[in-house]
Amino acid sequence: LCAEAALRSGAGLVTLGVPKSINLAVIKNKPKEVMTLPLCQTKDGFLTIIGRRKEMLVTSGGKNVWPEAVESELSKDRFVASSIALGNNRKFIGALIAPDWQKVEQFFKENNLPLQPPEQLVNSKALIGLFQQRLDEKINPNLSEYEKIRAFKLLPRDFSPEQGELTPTLKLRRHII
Repeated sequence: LCAEAALRSGAGLVTLGVPKSINLAVIKNKPKEVMTLPLCQTKDGFLTIIGRRKEMLVTSGGKNVWPEAVESELSKDRFVASSIALGNNRKFIGALIAPDWQKVEQFFKENNLPLQPPEQLVNSKALIGLFQQRLDEKINPNLSEYEKIRAFKLLPRDFSPEQGELTPTLKLRRHII
């Protein structure tokens, strides 16, 4: 916990540049604000921001999972437009996935599969099978055992600010989704 470590070490004036400059010395006596500061880890001598404490998922087995790491792996797949990892107080991690419908349409045409509207395709065995295969072969191998996505649901549309699922800066509103 980089903010707490800096406070505990008595590091005087420390400034973080994410999401904006925050002077830890000013908030030293305001623990509520420390809860929203970035969580960091050191790896190979570099300080890496891994998420925010309030967004951490804790499985029913007590494992801490950073949803950003899981969502980052998902977003690397060409068929995924956006996603959100779920699993707080659950036995496993799940995900809501909004497919990239242009890529899906292209895949269906190349493989001579019948095209349907997205509302019907999300329940299609062919599309669910495609995403399960991608999870099994490309995404889950890059995640720890307790981070692996065991269940998912495909969404007919992407998250949007109009529906209240994204902030004006296009960040996920996890508590609403």
